[in-house]
Amino acid sequence: MSFESDTIKFLESHHLFKGIPSQDLAIIFPFLGTERFEPGDRITREDTPGLAIYVITRGSVAMTKRKPDGDGAALLERLGKGATFGELGMLEGSERSASVTAVEATETLVVTDQAFRDVFTFRPETYRMIMGNLARDLSRRLRSANARIAELAPASGRSEE
Repeated sequence: MSFESDTIKFLESHHLFKGIPSQDLAIIFPFLGTERFEPGDRITREDTPGLAIYVITRGSVAMTKRKPDGDGAALLERLGKGATFGELGMLEGSERSASVTAVEATETLVVTDQAFRDVFTFRPETYRMIMGNLARDLSRRLRSANARIAELAPASGRSEE
């Protein structure tokens, strides 16, 4: 099998590209880049421009955020094959909210902001589907983060009913 057909099969199974016909994935494939990272390589750095979304195709990464008191960084999450990161900075056109470092040899697909604009121009329906999938994924992750915050937060003393 070729790299392109293997990648399209991967995209067909990925939540970000759910519902997009194979022929459309083949059309947007040229808009995607690939990057490889060795263990310890910094992939993204907190507070730098967020210009791409990464989809892990092999390996794993650690997502960290500087602690407010300046005393080191907190591990937010370890992400593996199939996970995405970088969405917030790119969608907002703002700086990255966390740093991401390769834990092991890692390969990613990269969807740059320019690639998103190109997909919008040439395949607006595909763009709409990707954005809908992205919104659902971010909503799921926000719910998960809310649950973790609730576990760490002190009780308010009142019961919500």
